[in-house]
Amino acid sequence: MVVMLNGPRELEDTMMLWYFYSLPKLGVNRNITADWRWLPRRFQGLGLPNFGIEKLSEMIQYVLRHWGLKEGVGMLLRRDYELTQLETGLSGNFLVRDYKKYGFLATRGWVKTLWQYCYYYGVQIEVEGMDIPMPRERDFPVMEKFLCLFEQAELEQLNRVRHYKKAYWASQLLEANGWSVRANALGRSPGTATKMDFPIQQPTSGDFALWETALRAITSPSLELSPALGKILHDGFDKVVWWKGLSNEYVYRSEDGLRAKKYRIDNNRRSTRSTTALVEDCSSTCDPPRTKYKLFSVHKTSSSVQYHSECLYKQFPEEASRSLMDKMQEPPYGSLFQSIHIPQGGDWIVEAIQHGTLMAVHDGSYQPDLDPTVCSAALAL
Repeated sequence: MVVMLNGPRELEDTMMLWYFYSLPKLGVNRNITADWRWLPRRFQGLGLPNFGIEKLSEMIQYVLRHWGLKEGVGMLLRRDYELTQLETGLSGNFLVRDYKKYGFLATRGWVKTLWQYCYYYGVQIEVEGMDIPMPRERDFPVMEKFLCLFEQAELEQLNRVRHYKKAYWASQLLEANGWSVRANALGRSPGTATKMDFPIQQPTSGDFALWETALRAITSPSLELSPALGKILHDGFDKVVWWKGLSNEYVYRSEDGLRAKKYRIDNNRRSTRSTTALVEDCSSTCDPPRTKYKLFSVHKTSSSVQYHSECLYKQFPEEASRSLMDKMQEPPYGSLFQSIHIPQGGDWIVEAIQHGTLMAVHDGSYQPDLDPTVCSAALAL
């Protein structure tokens, strides 16, 4: 039943029809209501199984067994959840949202079926750590804005174009300055190449016309967002990133986040703020500076690269990574672990706890010489 994609109402109707023809053979009135069919026998019911509830419980057990595992089914579940999240464009945990109101945004799949059953039976599943990281301060999912302004038929059109333009966050439709709409966010051109996986769509002329109207509705008639988005929190999801380090000498273009091509401002050309030209410094790639200072927007043609705008990265203080042993030796019980030996620093213990695979065995003894008030057993993990 875990793999069935039938809706709960469809499954109930099918089973009710089966009961209708089967109950007389058991000596039971076939017209008995559904509540009496499902009611446990200790309450004078027939105690017949509710297959919708049975299916939902098995799906939840399936999630509990595999969610968070970094291989096999665990990775497939996470992938399905993430794809459905991008497809709907909803923020946060969409499994607790109103399926009747927003379910049309997703195509039929396993996670959508789980969402439908949870809504139908009033069950909530909390999923932590699955929010898509916000690329900029004051950023927002564009679909959430559209939901406040348009009806279902129009939302279906807008969602098709959003997939085609490859946009989840508003920043994926805006230049680096955070307020002007990118040229490829309009018209029929596909959106900026992204690391996100969106469904393949072929919007119609009417879809594109409505899309431009919607963009003007959530920004302004002149396609300028106010107030503008804030500082850059991370590189975002564009495959190609243009940025500058603390030194103003070079601009870097990176695709893989590791290696980059280096550009410099062409001082031989007369330039203004809107037409500053960048010239590639060398054809080979280089190791860029570690600290990114400004994100750049450029307009690239076959013959030139023109600067458009920029925005500062928000600088976060670096936190030194600590192992499990470092944390265990902190007060107030750090003295208990001064003489302990854990292979490989003990970080594998955290992963084993998360996966539910940790096994611990102890001999029941304790060491009063370390602390007579604390029982510290010898453990083998």
